[in-house]
Amino acid sequence: MFTRQEINKETLIPCHVLIKTVANLPVFSKEEDCLRFVFQIYAANLGKPGLNLHRKNIKKAAIDLLSGQEIATDLAKIEHEPLVNIISFVLVKNHAHFLLSANQKGGISKFINKLNLGFAKYYNLKNKREGVLFNKPFKMVPLQGNHQLNLVACYINIKSPLEISEELGGYKFSSFLDVFSNRKSKITADKSIVKYLGINPEKAEEYIEKINFSNPLFLE
Repeated sequence: MFTRQEINKETLIPCHVLIKTVANLPVFSKEEDCLRFVFQIYAANLGKPGLNLHRKNIKKAAIDLLSGQEIATDLAKIEHEPLVNIISFVLVKNHAHFLLSANQKGGISKFINKLNLGFAKYYNLKNKREGVLFNKPFKMVPLQGNHQLNLVACYINIKSPLEISEELGGYKFSSFLDVFSNRKSKITADKSIVKYLGINPEKAEEYIEKINFSNPLFLE
């Protein structure tokens, strides 16, 4: 099993990434589908899903990943170091936001393409549909400086989850609990990377004060 990625100053350029469904399909409106997407995030970043997966096993695996536990080795085949550092993420009905940095050249594109294809295969089979599930190309904006970085971190971790749950930290399909609380999920980057980038996990209150703004990079 690979360890969490160490800080690589040459590739650690944070990017705001948006993936959105075709026809605004609400693929993240059900917990089961959100859990499957969480599992696909893990598998896409490190390798690929195992064979003969059962839905109930994947749901438990995703819950375990979010809580920081290891999962059975037959559920996900680990083939390489993480393609990306997942600094932040949130799932919102018909789209998902990420704050990512690549661990290799083209790492973000490789990760998103694997993630989208893997989840689309599951979703289409489950719902007896065919065709593309997410809009192409996905949207990505490299962040320029600490100000943009912190606005995007606030947008993903605080503003978007609060639009789903009135209780801050009450929505588990975001990285708020990893970045600003004590959860240590298996899909998000270590806090050493978060801090190195310039996000301060100890100052959640200051980020909460910034929530009254529109999407800073217009990625809707």
